[in-house]
Amino acid sequence: MRKKITALFLALALSLSLIPTALAAPAGIAKASTQSVEVDGTPVEFQMYALEEAGGLINYVKLRDVAHVLNGTSAQFSVGYDGTISIVTGETYTGNGSEMTTPYSGDRAYEPGPGAVKVNGAGVSLEAIVLKDDAGGAYTYFKLRDLGAALGFKVDWTGERGVFIETGAGTAPAPAAPADPSDLTLADFEGIWLYSGEGEKNHVNSYTVAEELIISGGEYELYRLTEYSSYYCTRGTIVLQKDVHSSLVGDMPYMFDFYSNVRYSTGKLTPLQKEYGTFPVMEVDLAAGYFIDRNGGIFRRADAPTVKPLALADIKQRTGKDDFAVPEPAAVGNAEDYAYQALDYIHSHLKFPSTMKVLEVRAGSYDRIKNYEGAPEMMKPSGAILSLTDQYYVVTMKIEAANSFGAMVTDTYVSLFNLTDGKTYHDLENYASTWADDAWGQKKLDWMDVESEALLLGAMVSFPELSRESIDRIVSQIKG
Repeated sequence: MRKKITALFLALALSLSLIPTALAAPAGIAKASTQSVEVDGTPVEFQMYALEEAGGLINYVKLRDVAHVLNGTSAQFSVGYDGTISIVTGETYTGNGSEMTTPYSGDRAYEPGPGAVKVNGAGVSLEAIVLKDDAGGAYTYFKLRDLGAALGFKVDWTGERGVFIETGAGTAPAPAAPADPSDLTLADFEGIWLYSGEGEKNHVNSYTVAEELIISGGEYELYRLTEYSSYYCTRGTIVLQKDVHSSLVGDMPYMFDFYSNVRYSTGKLTPLQKEYGTFPVMEVDLAAGYFIDRNGGIFRRADAPTVKPLALADIKQRTGKDDFAVPEPAAVGNAEDYAYQALDYIHSHLKFPSTMKVLEVRAGSYDRIKNYEGAPEMMKPSGAILSLTDQYYVVTMKIEAANSFGAMVTDTYVSLFNLTDGKTYHDLENYASTWADDAWGQKKLDWMDVESEALLLGAMVSFPELSRESIDRIVSQIKG
């Protein structure tokens, strides 16, 4: 099992946000950050400034530096000011002598930027910061990827090239939605999306009966209702990734990254320092008003004529306030029911399922916080992947079966059931390991923590053991 941490912190750290957001960062100290960016194959060194956002350092680049470097290319643009920063694409940039240099060095105090910018006469909201020199002269910095999305040049990252700009590969800005459905931005997904049971039945898992996803200005709200009548809500920031490949999911045209800062479930509001989640999008047709997630669930715009009424309408109000009518936590189900689901999954994923022999099964409720009481801080799990406050149920299974070479081997498997939001994580160690392989930076560390926790759960003997009679009965049902 791999434990290597790939140092990809630069990656798309220039911007974790793929579109403009209306929220300005609070005033503070911006950290000096010199970065090399490849522009049409030529490395260019930019003096950037970085802010701590979303668990990492996000770089901001001076607008006039970008205009200077792109002058003479197909992505050139002019910069003016008429009470508002005004950008016109395709026009030659006229410098003012401030390009590629600053009258200050080192970390610097910053102020929130103007937010509103005009691009070709149309108002655009771009998150920005302003640094001032000792004489009061102001210099505006933007996220490089935001500029690329707004002005029509490509900004991307690879392990071989690092961060790079391709001036001929972007889409020219226009007030209408992109004509090419494979080049959508988060702005194209803004609005209310509803899932009401349409599509494949395994959406998230079979427990979810309704979902509502609201996307607005780089922020999101997600509401979910499960068969257990438990209600669940998260809020935070959202990022759209494009052309994503995962060994767990495969190729995806798009994937939403959620960074939650609040969760509401099981009757209480829980502020979150950091919680990360993903939402793969496997197919999208915005003209028809729908997209399909990785499990086959079909989300449709709220105003689409085919949308069914949602059960969620009775349990929440769209006021932005936390006034939800939430029932008591769902009662924990029967141990044999959970064991059946866990064993059925493992049986269906073995190379030679007919050889499966179940040696031991343990099952019980799991309190993540209580389980680590008294442990050193470095050993305690975070809430970045799995919430610390949700209700969980664990099934551990010691199974003997033939491997790919036909040899009988014994392994321990763990299935984790989240009773709060209805999600199930079968073969938790392998599941977390796969995501860790695909992740980088802090996200990789978070998934590795889950992987380690799975190993600890598999070794625990405090969960009640199922009787031999119960195990044999379950196996008989699975094998038919």
